[in-house]
Amino acid sequence: NQELSVARDSLQKSNEELAALTAELSRANAHMIRDLEAAAKVQRSLLPGEDVTIPGTTVAWRYVPCQSLAGDFLNVFPLDDEHAGLFVVDVSGHGVPASLMAVTGGRFLVPKVSESSLLVRQGSDGRVIVARPAEVATQLNHLFQADEFSGLYFTLMYGVLHLPTGRLDYVSAGHPAMLRVPVGGGSPEFHGAEGFPVAFVPGIEYEQKTLQLAPGDRLYLYSDGVPEAMDPEKQPYGEQAMADRIAAARSAPLEASVTGLLEAVEKWCAPVGPLDDITILGVEWRP
Repeated sequence: NQELSVARDSLQKSNEELAALTAELSRANAHMIRDLEAAAKVQRSLLPGEDVTIPGTTVAWRYVPCQSLAGDFLNVFPLDDEHAGLFVVDVSGHGVPASLMAVTGGRFLVPKVSESSLLVRQGSDGRVIVARPAEVATQLNHLFQADEFSGLYFTLMYGVLHLPTGRLDYVSAGHPAMLRVPVGGGSPEFHGAEGFPVAFVPGIEYEQKTLQLAPGDRLYLYSDGVPEAMDPEKQPYGEQAMADRIAAARSAPLEASVTGLLEAVEKWCAPVGPLDDITILGVEWRP
């Protein structure tokens, strides 16, 4: 009886300690959920606004994180009266570290003149000066060489579209080539550029390229989560399937073609679903 009494007291004490730990874990979990929700809200601010309007263009996009926080983000916006900027960023890894790097990078990729913006600056005469895409990538690489992100890096496809003429100046920092679908039935074309991911190699300068669009041409920027999406047999969806799917929808509205590509990728990955963030940005130039 004495041994049972001691055991009962010990069990009661253990239960009380367990209850206290459970309560502490619940408080910590609730705090973590609030922090993750706040971080996700900040991430959503890096996406195009619902009312984004760029003269002479149609824009459509889809953004599907594989977790509550993503390493991808995208945006498209006017830079001045004649230029628009568009980009997709894909941070290595997943979860909170990748999300923090994405948010930090987004702070520099804003279209308003500020101390932190790398996209535009104010000239001595008060006019807005649009930075060259290669200059933007070079400056980003310089800024992200610190080891605060423990070896993380990100790829970038950034273009500046001259709205009156359809000239697109662009740079790629290790990012998948963008896809151009010419008006009039031409075959889809992949357009990329050489370049290491940002924060991968210090002290490098990036190559800038130019692409001339015809009225009605469409451009698709995307993260590698699209062509690298795996089916149950671990086979990637692939660039060719992506190009074929987009080409088949060339006569459909841009919104429908972007949505159709996302649905095709999700079907390919069924029943598990994509294991990486999915980001797709489509732009049609029709001045």
